[in-house]
Parts: sequence; C-alpha cells; structure tokens
Amino acid sequence: MKVRLSAPGKLVLLGEYSVLFGHPALVTAVDRRARVTLREAPDRVFQVTAPGVVEGPFRFDLAEDGAPRWTDDEASQRLGLVETILSSMTAAGILAPSELPPFSATLDTSRFFRSTANGPTKLGLGSSAALTVSFASAIARWVGRDEFLHPTMRWLRQLLRLHRDHQRGRGSGIDLAAALLGGTLLYQLDKDGDVLRAEPVRLPSDLVVRFVWTGHGADTGSFLDRLSARMATNRDGISRTLDELGAIAAAGVAALTEARVDDFLEAADASCDGMDRLGRECGMAILSGVHRDLRRLATESGVTYKPSGAGGGDIGLLLTDDPGRAAAAAESVRRAGVATVDVASDPGGLSGRAIRTTRPGPWANRRAGADPAARLDAAPHPL
Repeated sequence: MKVRLSAPGKLVLLGEYSVLFGHPALVTAVDRRARVTLREAPDRVFQVTAPGVVEGPFRFDLAEDGAPRWTDDEASQRLGLVETILSSMTAAGILAPSELPPFSATLDTSRFFRSTANGPTKLGLGSSAALTVSFASAIARWVGRDEFLHPTMRWLRQLLRLHRDHQRGRGSGIDLAAALLGGTLLYQLDKDGDVLRAEPVRLPSDLVVRFVWTGHGADTGSFLDRLSARMATNRDGISRTLDELGAIAAAGVAALTEARVDDFLEAADASCDGMDRLGRECGMAILSGVHRDLRRLATESGVTYKPSGAGGGDIGLLLTDDPGRAAAAAESVRRAGVATVDVASDPGGLSGRAIRTTRPGPWANRRAGADPAARLDAAPHPL
C-alpha cells in the first residue's frame, strides 16, 4: 500500500482578522505544495521523515488514544502537528490505533521555505494547513476510510476541528479551505465559528497580482493571542475596527465577483488602512515598517499594496489592473532589496492517489479503487 497526496498553500487576498468574526474573506491557493507519502513500514514500526525541517526518521508506536510514543524526545517538540492529527483523528473515530497498519511517512513542506543566511525561513504560505489537509487525508485513505473525505464540506469542517486542536482553538480555517479545494474562494464562518461557505470565485482577467516577501516570517499565533487579550480590555474599539474591516471585505468580494477591478483595488487599499488601525488598537505592528516601505514604493508606481495574512512580516500583495505598473512596482521593490515570490494560483486543491499492493485492512472501504482526491486539470491563473 502506498498513498501519495499533496495540497497547496494559500495567500489571503482580503478579509484578514475580520474573517474570524463571521465576515467574508477571499483566499487563493498557490502552487507551493505540501507532499505526503505513506508506505508500508519495512520493520513494522511507525516512522516519520520531514525533509528540510527535522532530521529523521523518527520512530514511534501509538498509545490507545492515538498519541505517538516517540523513541526520540526531539520528535515531540518538532512534530507536534503529527501528534495532534493522530490523536484528534482517533478521538473523532476515524482511527483505531490497534488496527492501524504501521507506515513510513515522508512529510515534505520544503517549498514553503526560503533559504536565507540564517537557514530556511517560512514564507508564510500556509504550510501547517497544507500539511494538515494532506497528512490527515492520507491517513484516512491509509485505513480505507475514504468515506470521511466526502462530502468535501463535511471533511473541511472536520479538518478545521483537527487544526484548531493544534492551534489551541484558534484559526478561521481559510488556509485549510484553500489547501483542500484549490483555486480562489469566498470563505466565511457562521456564528458558531464553523464553516458557512467556501465557494469558488473567478479572478478577473485584468487583475494583476504580484507577491513580495518582507524578508522575515510573522508569528500569526502571537498576533491572535494579542487580539484576544486586547478584546478583553478594548472590546468596543476593536469590534468597531473589525466591523469596518468586514464591511470593506464584503465590498471587495462583491467587486471581485462582478469583475469591478477598480472597486476591488479601492477595497484592498482601504483594507490596508483598516489593518493598520487594528494594529494600533491592539498594540501590534500589523503594518510593520517593511510593509509601510513597500506600500510607499507601490504607491509611487501607481499600484495598490496590502499585507497578506496576519501582517507584521510574511507576504505582501502588489495589486493593479496594469501589467506595466505591476512590473515597475516589482522592479522598484527588488531595487530596495526586497524579494518577489514566484507563485501562481493552483486550481487543483488536494490531489494524489492510493496504490493498494496488499490486501485491505479491517476498515478498508470497498470503494477504495476510486480516487476522490484526483487532481483537477486546469491552467493556473497568471498571478
């Protein structure tokens, strides 16, 4: 038995922070993929390798609750997401540890990092979510529980619960939706914090998007912690700003779906201002110094700029309807010593296959010959 699955990363186009409070947001999947391979363990002992992230392989067996019992203490510190997924899938009834055939897993997220003088640095493209989608889906297929992958929205809601277990209950799941479904999505939570919709939208052909990397990663978790803490002391001010950001995002979503690029660019510019206000309300540098410098350079080239994601660092967006201006803005930031990031929209979402070479285990799905995660063949949008 061999299972190979992959899932794309993401970049948020509009709706950061306000998406956590039920407002709509836009996200696009990008062609940096987390790749997971499960194969039969040669010595019947579970093992995990994560190239470029931790040395390995790390070996383990499973407790009754699905928690790995590692033979190396470093693994528990470095592979916490693996622990959470296995434990949470056991709690959800997807796994029975005593019946799980041992596997050798390769978890490759190397495309989500950039080499620097200080070693590999995350670009901020949603590696954790892409790995959650691909690894959890691969595990479900490994034990023949393909039915859990359908319908897709039910699986997305289950993945959100798994990922929140790893994030101490936080996170919107917008990155999970991009990884599972691919393409560009309108995403929104309901009043209970569950997924309300994750609907495909088409990027207008005259919208040009370029990506720049600020040179350092952002700690999204600490920003969310800060937001939560400040909500307790400044709820009115922060709620007002989040509502403003939500209204801006809603206007931008409507503009995008109606191919009103000028109005979408106006919403993106207003969103950048709103993120700056939210940062001041919370006492955190969402619009950090490097983001401010990049926005100034973009404005000088006649291009709209905003951070993508939590801000502080990671990725920024150059947005325009003029390819010439986009090229000029990209060249301007390169001259300033800031790297552009070469990515394209990925329409495929979760993809891959399972190759069964042995007799199915006790939970094998009789429909396992089908490939519900088959890649969607489509040309990438030229971002």
